Amino acid sequence: MPMFVTPTESRKPGRPSKSLNSDEKNQSRKALLEAARALFAKDPYAKVSTRKIAERAGVNPALIRYYFINKDGLYQQMLTGMAEELQSHILNSDWSEVSSPIEPIVRSYAAMFAKEPGVAKLIFRELLLNDEGSRSKVIDLVIRPDREFVLKFLQASHFKPLKPGVNPVFLVLHIMGSTVLPYLMKESIEEVEGESLTHDHFEQMIQQSIQFLETAFIDQEKSE
Repeated sequence: MPMFVTPTESRKPGRPSKSLNSDEKNQSRKALLEAARALFAKDPYAKVSTRKIAERAGVNPALIRYYFINKDGLYQQMLTGMAEELQSHILNSDWSEVSSPIEPIVRSYAAMFAKEPGVAKLIFRELLLNDEGSRSKVIDLVIRPDREFVLKFLQASHFKPLKPGVNPVFLVLHIMGSTVLPYLMKESIEEVEGESLTHDHFEQMIQQSIQFLETAFIDQEKSE
């Protein structure tokens, strides 16, 4: 667990204490982003206050103004961080023995959602239920950047090509859906099955998704 900065009454609003070194400042900013992600995953934007975020992070609320200007700035930086985290998962995947990018991309999505299932709920809640402003932020800061990033890998020339007529954007949507739904609907699936979903269950679903996507979208007859 990260060690967060203890708030003090001597700090001026809008700027951190001069006694904080650069590591502590970075840790405070990271703590605010992690707290925001946890709280926004649990509740809609309007129900999450800057006070709650600062309390969960264990820092002075003035640091939100210093680092992010306001709650909306923090929210947008949190969304940007989610997109960058997925891209980092993909870049750090093992690409040495794959003929298509499907498996590394699917496993990157799965790894992120397995680590923080609340991320899936946050994204889909904002897309489906909330106001147009919140939906637009998720689309512009998470969905579009990740889509463009994934498309570059899908269309790389050293991989087996997509089947003729395949829309790569639809493939990206299939990848997102096949990885997010098991984590988004975990409680419902467990209720239907009458048992808890284990790591092995998720691994089986991931592997089946990979096999389906490879068969449906990748031209297996073409040489690399």
